[in-house]
Formats: sequence, C-alpha cells, structure tokens
Amino acid sequence: MRINAKWQLPEITGDDLVREGISWRLTPGDAARVVRDTLRAVVAATRAVPAHESIADHLPGYIRGQAQNLLDGKPARIPSPVPLRALPRIGTPPPTADGFTSGG
Repeated sequence: MRINAKWQLPEITGDDLVREGISWRLTPGDAARVVRDTLRAVVAATRAVPAHESIADHLPGYIRGQAQNLLDGKPARIPSPVPLRALPRIGTPPPTADGFTSGG
C-alpha cells in the first residue's frame, strides 16, 4: 500500500499521512487533526493496552516510537543497529475460542 506515493513505512512522515488524507478529499485541517489525534491515541494505547507476552517486551515500544516520530515531524523509522529483516520473526498468538488473539 502506498501513502502519498511512498511504499516504505520507515520513510513515511506525518506530512505524508496528511497529504494522503487530503487526496481522500479531507480538508487539510481535518486531515491534520485526524492524523494527530490517531497518532496520539496509538501512543497512549501502547502504554495502556496489554500486549501478548510474546511481543510485550519490544513491539509496543517500537510502535510507540514510530508514532512519536511521526508526531515529532520525523519519518516513522526507528534507527536500529541491526536491520529489521535480520531480527528474529515475531510470532502471532493463536486465536482464542472466540476467534480473537489473547492478550490484546
């Protein structure tokens, strides 16, 4: 999926998200407000919503860091000494009886 004609998530900026919203016929003010409010909600959710134990030590912080970077006017990228593709694959918790994953 492209956002403002960009393919790579680490290169996306908050301005790209706003421009994408404008391309969907939101006003510039509405697009900026939706992006800002959504990113703030993501940051808050990574602190409040419990994560499954298989990802709790790293993924909420990574997502929070990307959202905070976007709020701060930076690209989403999180600098890492190890390329993300070289890190171990993160598993997905199995669904519970109700069809949802456990732990958030």
